Amino acid sequence: MTPDPLLQITIKGALALMDTFDGHPEIGITLQAHGMLISGIIASERDFVMSYPLTDKILELRDSLKGGPAEFGILENDIPEFVHLSKAHFFIPGGGKVPYDDDGVFWRCRLSEVCGFHFGLLGLSDT
Repeated sequence: MTPDPLLQITIKGALALMDTFDGHPEIGITLQAHGMLISGIIASERDFVMSYPLTDKILELRDSLKGGPAEFGILENDIPEFVHLSKAHFFIPGGGKVPYDDDGVFWRCRLSEVCGFHFGLLGLSDT
């Protein structure tokens, strides 16, 4: 399946915005993929990789082999192939959000696997 060009531009724009400002503005998005909804904050690939003790070493090794930082999943024309989310929660039909806490998890998905999206985060009401 071909990725949605609007979603690719949205991800690229969000990453450019994150690079422009100190800190990371939290840009929420909800994706539909593999029969579930995934809601989280758009994150850079570097943030995704650096969030785990083992994978940050993999990133350092990859950078040293390539002679400098390069992103996994960026095509030659600089269009992202993957989306990375922080504070991600999964919403499965008939169930609640997983994980149950507010922290969520880091998550990576190939954009061609996303079949729908909306801007903003999902949540569950307490009532």
